[in-house]
Amino acid sequence: MIRRKTKIIFSIILTLATLISATTLSAEASHGVILSVSSISNVKIEGQHSRAPASGNELMKVDNAKIDSINTLGYSYRYSNAESSRWKLDLGLTYSKAVLPPQTALLTHSGGTASVVQPKAWLETGEIYLGGIYEIDNFGSPFYIGAGASYINGRAIRTSYVAGTPSAYGAYGTSGLEGHKVSVKAGFDYGNFSIEVEQGQYNLNVKQYRSFNISGAGIKYNNTTLRIIYRF
Repeated sequence: MIRRKTKIIFSIILTLATLISATTLSAEASHGVILSVSSISNVKIEGQHSRAPASGNELMKVDNAKIDSINTLGYSYRYSNAESSRWKLDLGLTYSKAVLPPQTALLTHSGGTASVVQPKAWLETGEIYLGGIYEIDNFGSPFYIGAGASYINGRAIRTSYVAGTPSAYGAYGTSGLEGHKVSVKAGFDYGNFSIEVEQGQYNLNVKQYRSFNISGAGIKYNNTTLRIIYRF
């Protein structure tokens, strides 16, 4: 159901972009191919844990989690209703893959802490970005600033958990994820290229992530992204 909704949203955005660019004679529009890499920090995981060392199911937190850099491929569309306008609508459709490397997670609960060895995992996501940019056009400057928000949908890979079977922990399985991002960015144009640096905050929910299988795992993190866009 979620994937169907995402496909519908993608179709609506692309249709509107096509209609706008085709019907507005004084408009300025550009398309682009996105390549980017992100550095991740301040990763936090939280959720109801089914094997808490204390009593029963309990809220557990992981503050030392790690996510390797995220690689992204996507499509960019920018639109302004007048060639002289400094303001532009900024749309993005991207696919990203993140790796959670093997690590020892320190779980915090009301009774203390517990160390749990975590096998490798992956997050694969599609992202719909909607924002705006303002071109700083003083003295012919190619620089711009922008801000926006994203809807995120995808899946986590190797999410399995079977109580009493340690060998099944993180060995297989997938689970859906959904969330959002808010971000600000700055960049500049050079020929057919745009180069951007973006600072964003992600808030995701994985429906079932290993022993976080009561209400899912909430994953929050900050990202700093270097993005190159080839425009045509």
